[in-house]
Amino acid sequence: MESFRLNKTVATRVIQGGGHPWIYRNELPKLPLDFPPGELVELVDPKGRFIAIGYCNPKSVISVRILSREREKIDGDFFLRKIAGADAYRKRFYAGEESYRVVYSEADLLPGLIVDRYGSDIVIQLLTAGMERHTESILAAIESLFSPQAIVARNDIPSRALEGLPVERKVLSGKLEPPVVILKNGLAFEIDLLEGQKTGFFLDQSENYLQLEGLVAGGEVLDTFCYTGGGRCMRPDSAPKR
Repeated sequence: MESFRLNKTVATRVIQGGGHPWIYRNELPKLPLDFPPGELVELVDPKGRFIAIGYCNPKSVISVRILSREREKIDGDFFLRKIAGADAYRKRFYAGEESYRVVYSEADLLPGLIVDRYGSDIVIQLLTAGMERHTESILAAIESLFSPQAIVARNDIPSRALEGLPVERKVLSGKLEPPVVILKNGLAFEIDLLEGQKTGFFLDQSENYLQLEGLVAGGEVLDTFCYTGGGRCMRPDSAPKR
């Protein structure tokens, strides 16, 4: 694993206050033209002391994204532990629900990875070359934790092209059997996991749906630009007139 020595200013930014998760291209030493995109690297301070492990893509303005601030192997066990920890955290807020965002990139210390659960199906987005390199380990962790009927890749984000990756969508494992129907706050939604916006539904807005319920109960609401109607994702007995 190659080691990058950061200058004092950059090292301080990465360390202080929990640490910034990114290193920009102009903050790194000059990299060889043949540096493999997504390769793991070790970051050290000006005195050579360990700071973190990340992955590097010199094609990206954000050249290094940090994965761990400990000296550890970035392998199948690492991803299993991280995804399991993210799922356990989400279940504190979505107890009893089967559709929610499991992994939200940097927020779960897995930069470049999105994992959305739609009942028995899982949708992932691998946004960076660094995460793409670990596809096999990520899929194995998801299979172990959720035993999904299908795992779908929604790698149709334009930013993948900036990482030197193909923009695509496909079923990675299992069999996708549409229509996929999920329940959110007592309402049923039919989801298109291959063609719908984002990963099929705005699961990252779950908390906002609940907040909206308390604000509009008993009132009249003009429901516009809400995609599948998620803005009315509240209990039927509290839904306002439309």
